[in-house]
Amino acid sequence: MASSVSVTAKPRPELGSRANKRLRDQGLIPGVIYGHKEAVVPVTLPKKELAGHLSHGAHLFAVSLEGKSENVLVKEVQYDHLGIEILHVDSPA
Repeated sequence: MASSVSVTAKPRPELGSRANKRLRDQGLIPGVIYGHKEAVVPVTLPKKELAGHLSHGAHLFAVSLEGKSENVLVKEVQYDHLGIEILHVDSPA
């Protein structure tokens, strides 16, 4: 059985490319959590922590958001044109 990695996320109030660039400049990664017939939740995740776990093959995360913890599976990771920097993460709950 695969174990999940713990990551703390924060809600993302601003949407759009400019807001996402500001987040990336601060060392955060924009992402979304969706599924189970609930509303899509835009979040920010710590870049260094997330990149480290993804580079070691982790796909299952225990995301803590506003006091609630939920297991999510990383469905898609978007990288820059060189395939180095993470730009966005999609995760169904």
